[in-house]
Amino acid sequence: MSAGAETSRSLGRALSTAEALALPRMQVGYPPQHLVLNLVADYSLERPVPSAALVSMLADFDVSTAGARAAITRLARRGLLVTSRRGRNTAYAITERCAALTGDARYLTYAYTGAIDLWDHRWTVVAYSVTEEQRAQRAVLRTRLRWLGFAPLQDGLWVSPHRPSAALREVLTEVAPAQCTVFSADLLDEVSTQGPMDAWDLGATRVAYDEFLTEFTPVADRLERGELGDAESLVRRTQVIYRWFNLANEHADLPATLLPDGWPGRPSRRLFLQLADGLAEPAARRIIHHLERHGTITDGAVRALTAAEILG
Repeated sequence: MSAGAETSRSLGRALSTAEALALPRMQVGYPPQHLVLNLVADYSLERPVPSAALVSMLADFDVSTAGARAAITRLARRGLLVTSRRGRNTAYAITERCAALTGDARYLTYAYTGAIDLWDHRWTVVAYSVTEEQRAQRAVLRTRLRWLGFAPLQDGLWVSPHRPSAALREVLTEVAPAQCTVFSADLLDEVSTQGPMDAWDLGATRVAYDEFLTEFTPVADRLERGELGDAESLVRRTQVIYRWFNLANEHADLPATLLPDGWPGRPSRRLFLQLADGLAEPAARRIIHHLERHGTITDGAVRALTAAEILG
């Protein structure tokens, strides 16, 4: 995906303040609430899922029954899952709004390349200010700008190598800072003491890539040797997608011409795609196992989308 063109769908869907507070915070490791949302969203579980099946799925991740039930309950209280009952049995389904947000997150995750090949050498700049009354919206705006590949060069001055998009207009319209200006610009090197690339901590990004490669390269080696069963395939696929989403959410796709030699972005993306696609079928089989074990007829409805299907 080049920086010069808009993506094929609208990313950065603006959250209301209430929704931003409802979503579970990003944490170190693999928090149970995120695991629940990822499992329901990643395998097209459109029908309500029995709570016992969700608890069984989380057990594959060494989440205790008590921990699993607490995570499910918190998501329901936050309005991210809706509850249905049949007799004494409780089931949960993702809300329509949450499904849209997780769909955006999935696209963001798979579209993240680690380095941009094509770039027109222009920067998109967003300058904004918020009032004291808008303090809660400030965090929402920053989150959505990061989702769109922006980073703060200065307070209230955010930059991105991507062209202005419909998604950016949507975010700025819905979050609506008190004052806002958006423009495209060229950098004048001869008079600049600070460049747009200073908005990103490349050292931290390199560390994040190196940690990703260290954690998941052995998994890819075992996949090639046919050593991963269905249960571990589900766990490892969910983990690699969650970690790559964190990378996409916290670190922007930057022009390859501005990155240091030996940048680990592309090798990391290749590893992500190898595992996300290579583990899709056995992971889906494990989901079906849990559902059928707890009385749900799947009728082939459970599937894991590949990168080609997600990116269109």
